[in-house]
Amino acid sequence: MAKRGANVSEDFSRPTTVYLGGTRAITRTKYGARLFFDTRDLSVGIPLAMDGDYEPNLNPWMIGLLRPGDVAVDVGANIGFYTVHFAARVGPAGHVHAFECNPELLELLRDSLEINYLNDRCTIHPVAASDEIGEIVFHQPSKHLGSGSLVGDELANDTFTALAVPATTLDAVFTGGEGAVRLLHIDTESSEPKVIAGAHAFIERQRDMIVVLEVLGQNFRDRRDDTLRQALEYLHETGRLLCVLDDGKPVQITVEQLMQFPLVNAVAIPRHMAGGT
Repeated sequence: MAKRGANVSEDFSRPTTVYLGGTRAITRTKYGARLFFDTRDLSVGIPLAMDGDYEPNLNPWMIGLLRPGDVAVDVGANIGFYTVHFAARVGPAGHVHAFECNPELLELLRDSLEINYLNDRCTIHPVAASDEIGEIVFHQPSKHLGSGSLVGDELANDTFTALAVPATTLDAVFTGGEGAVRLLHIDTESSEPKVIAGAHAFIERQRDMIVVLEVLGQNFRDRRDDTLRQALEYLHETGRLLCVLDDGKPVQITVEQLMQFPLVNAVAIPRHMAGGT
């Protein structure tokens, strides 16, 4: 799948990581991109520095979905691992929309796009994508920088600062003139249901759009929060098959089965495209 998906560099043996001073470093991924990261980060920065990779069970398949000229949306873009690789895949005729509200990650995201010469094919939205427009509280972590949350799911071994950040909905951003969108990727640390709730018109209009979202089913079950189940059921009702990846291939799964996972990436594929993504 890696050869089809993300163009793994054949001469890649280990990442080249350079410390730049302060809390900043730069590394090279397995797929040829250069990414800035924060040296304090225990979530995304460490696997990139050690392996040049992140979510290896997901990214070759997901990045490989994109073709030259495609449009992709990356919600919870973090430092830009997916944003940068998406932009490289869609080429000059394609475009990527990246949403990130953590001010400490936004500068890294912008600089990673610039150093890969991809600015012109990406729009950065420095806001939280949610189910409301206005100002919202974002819980910013000090160590696991990719684990910032709009819903207050704070890690026991980290400290968090509450920040007021601007929020919008995908329906407010994409109002019908965006053209066909190939991929919507959502990784927002338990606020995925909010993102989907604010994107119903967008999702229903984009009948050929594949949706990939992080699912923390056990987390929602433990706190008796039914919004994730509702979001998954909604995606199914829009004519999409819910799947998980098994050895690089989507395998159909039920909402109830998804809710049993502590952590998994769910893939919602339009039913008419199943088998030919």
